[in-house]
Order: sequence, then C-alpha cells, then structure tokens
Amino acid sequence: MDIEDNATKVNTAVVYFSDVALIWWCCRSTNEKRVC
Repeated sequence: MDIEDNATKVNTAVVYFSDVALIWWCCRSTNEKRVC
C-alpha cells in the first residue's frame, strides 16, 4: 500500500512539474511577442 501511495505522489509531482516547465517554456519562447 505504501508503494502505490508513493507512486501516486511521484506521478502527481511529475505531472505538476511538467506543466510548470511547459508554461515557463511557453512564456520564455513568446516573451519577445508579449503573448504570455
């Protein structure tokens, strides 16, 4: 049960940080156009 719980936490963290990285990359790549 602990292993599955930890796996869920890891998957949630990976999804969260992937979203943050994607938003950061989008804002940085469109920074010149001021789209973000």
